[in-house]
Amino acid sequence: MKIDEDTQKMIRVKLNPTTSTLRRRKPKKLGKNYNSRLPIPGIPLASAVIAVFSVVYLYNLTKIMKNIEQTHEHGLPRPPYPYFYPSNRTTHTTNNTVYFMQMIGKTGGHRMTAVTGYARMHREQPFPPPRSMHKTNNAVYFMHIGKAGGTSVNSLFKSFFRKQGKLKRKYFYIHGQNHFDWSFIQVNSFCRQKGCCPRCYPNTTQLLEDDISQRTDVATFLRNPIDRAVSQFYYSKKLSNTWKGVIQHERDGHPDLWTTQTIDEYMNDKNKTFFQPLEDGEAGVKYLAGYWEKSSWLYTSDEAEKKDYLRRNKTAAILLAAERLEQTTWFGLLEEIDRSMRLLQHTLGLDTLPKMPQANKNQKKDVPSNQTRELISSYFPMDIWLYEYAKRLFEARWEYFKSDETTYKHPDLPELPDFD
Repeated sequence: MKIDEDTQKMIRVKLNPTTSTLRRRKPKKLGKNYNSRLPIPGIPLASAVIAVFSVVYLYNLTKIMKNIEQTHEHGLPRPPYPYFYPSNRTTHTTNNTVYFMQMIGKTGGHRMTAVTGYARMHREQPFPPPRSMHKTNNAVYFMHIGKAGGTSVNSLFKSFFRKQGKLKRKYFYIHGQNHFDWSFIQVNSFCRQKGCCPRCYPNTTQLLEDDISQRTDVATFLRNPIDRAVSQFYYSKKLSNTWKGVIQHERDGHPDLWTTQTIDEYMNDKNKTFFQPLEDGEAGVKYLAGYWEKSSWLYTSDEAEKKDYLRRNKTAAILLAAERLEQTTWFGLLEEIDRSMRLLQHTLGLDTLPKMPQANKNQKKDVPSNQTRELISSYFPMDIWLYEYAKRLFEARWEYFKSDETTYKHPDLPELPDFD
């Protein structure tokens, strides 16, 4: 059968649609910019919703954990031992991040926050053994703690640096004023570095977070808080401002009997009105933690939220004081004068052993009884804890100094007192 030409053309179109000149029907437009839209990935709608919610959840969780981790908001200290962990595994053997969830109410959360925050920094940046002052050009500050032998040590430092002539490093000394705390060193060191005055930088809170351990050499001298309190008691009788207060009290009909009492009589007097020798923190914690209030006889920084926090949180205060004591280039103990001078000789790079002069020494005073000493110790939980740690740290430095070992063994902290 013969097929005409038109029929053949129709057959070819049906068998091979690609050769057809007919236009296909366009799909219905879904929007104004339909043809320019990118193709949608082949993800089911339910999976996409779950992914979005997961991202939001992880973001919020990260934000919450970051707020928990930022215990520096009030300058919290960090203790040199692992976090408390409710298992047989110890956190100091891992590199895991540790979080402490602080509960609302009187649950000891502030105490644990101070402990955990300090532990994190110590594990990441352990404190090395003290370096020698003669190997640096850092400014030297001697933190003079009252009635702890500081006047004699300060005279020793001044005599040494006076003989050195013009050095790049400078021994910081205020004529007629020998007392300042750590916060003042932070402000003064920052201003010396930037060439400005404290008034030019009013943000005291930020300055109190400044780490000065690498650009300053801080030294101090500690004494048993009980012996220091007894010495402070008898020394207070000689102060002119004390006698002015006594005269005023007598005019008001409230005589201060403590001026004629012995230390035993003073401690057994239940009606005493003078408590300055029994102020906890004045044997070291207030100086090292740096939260003294401004006074006519002591230099400190302006008031800040951190200083107020440390006054309220005693655990944070003593842990911060312990951290600062570790950062000192040298510290000595009045009860260990000989070994303290040996360490000072090494620190200053001296050829001969320095001899500590006796200055501002009290006259002969009554020795307190054992019962009185025990009663005095009840007033100083912070300072006694710090002094106990100072003895451990002193022994660790001494062992490192006299031995040939290259590994510095950091001491453990004493058990934290319960201030509640």
